[in-house]
Amino acid sequence: MPHPRAQSAAIAVTAVAAVGMLAGCGHSGASAVTTLTDARNVSVISPNGSTVPGVPGLRLRRGDVVQTSADGSAILSTSGRTAYLGGTGAYTVVNGVSGVLQRGAFVADARRGPQLRVQVGPFAVRTDQSAVRIERTFAIRVGALSGRPLSITSTDRGLTVAALHQVVIAGRVLPTRTTPLVLTNDDAERRVVPDLVFDDKQLTDAAASLNQGTEGRTIVAAGQRAGLQVRISTAALQTTTPVVTTPVSEAALPVAIARAAVGDAAAVPAFRKVYDEAAQARADGGSWGVVARLAGTDATATSKAIEALLGIGGLVGPGAGPAGGTTANGNPQPGTSPAPQPGNTGNGNGSGGGNPGPSPSPTPSPSPSPSGGVVAPVQDVVDALLGILPTPRTGGPSSPPANRCKVLGLLNC
Repeated sequence: MPHPRAQSAAIAVTAVAAVGMLAGCGHSGASAVTTLTDARNVSVISPNGSTVPGVPGLRLRRGDVVQTSADGSAILSTSGRTAYLGGTGAYTVVNGVSGVLQRGAFVADARRGPQLRVQVGPFAVRTDQSAVRIERTFAIRVGALSGRPLSITSTDRGLTVAALHQVVIAGRVLPTRTTPLVLTNDDAERRVVPDLVFDDKQLTDAAASLNQGTEGRTIVAAGQRAGLQVRISTAALQTTTPVVTTPVSEAALPVAIARAAVGDAAAVPAFRKVYDEAAQARADGGSWGVVARLAGTDATATSKAIEALLGIGGLVGPGAGPAGGTTANGNPQPGTSPAPQPGNTGNGNGSGGGNPGPSPSPTPSPSPSPSGGVVAPVQDVVDALLGILPTPRTGGPSSPPANRCKVLGLLNC
């Protein structure tokens, strides 16, 4: 019986040959060199079956297979493009613009450097000036984290995946539609889209807080008074205990997100439209940070909207209070009131870029509201929901984790 490593090498050679014929060697960037810039419990198998330990600084040749153990990880750099391979992963370097993911989780940031074409089973994922997450286990998941849309092709059809969206492929047939992105919030995503992960953490904490006491139900009631078709049962609004099946936050937080997105000058129909879109994106599985970005806002503006909803009670129109606006390209501009933009769903560009500094410290979990339905003072409620949101650091060089934690979150940092 052939040795497992020999089998892996044989598979890699076959994959390299197949992808090489499709991608070609004359493509711009194909000659770029790929180097291991970080490695933990990594082995590199050459096309002839020989194996060497993967160490930082190792130049990878065409046909080399990068394998990680269950607690391993690898970072690959190619002329400004950075890719992260998680534990129990196997990735074949075809050339500077092509590779094959045999198994595991793979995050590629191709917003800089050459484009990349990754073969995943019968599907080819092409990314150019965008960041992508690809997972290959029992199913295949492809998500666009940021930048330009991705393209996925099979032998008979193709699909475009816009930023902040994903597709899950359970068999050999490519689906016809995408869904909002589900974040993993691991170290690779924190490096690639730090602002998005930061927002998701803050909004997830806010959702948990809204489920604790009466504040979430107060926001839902305000939305209902504005004529929103709030997606939550009456029983869930009447109880003082969290509802496991349908938490109050699933309706309350989209109300706050819509309020933040439309600002204080938009008409009620625009508010209703954005709420419906946000609630649907959440129902389709989108992470809270993704839902907010698709609506054209962020955690900071949403926290101001929560303050307006609880402190003033208004939703839209004069006197509703500031909730933060958006810049011309759809990015949040806290503390401003944008012109009315009915139906604005943001630019879908995601966030992040460069190598961020250390991840911000998590906001302490707030305490539940007092028993008996007593509402705490407004400022206390707001502080407990989202706290004082620090500005994420972006753009500067990042410091490697002190304990060299796994880049894809299978080990806690």
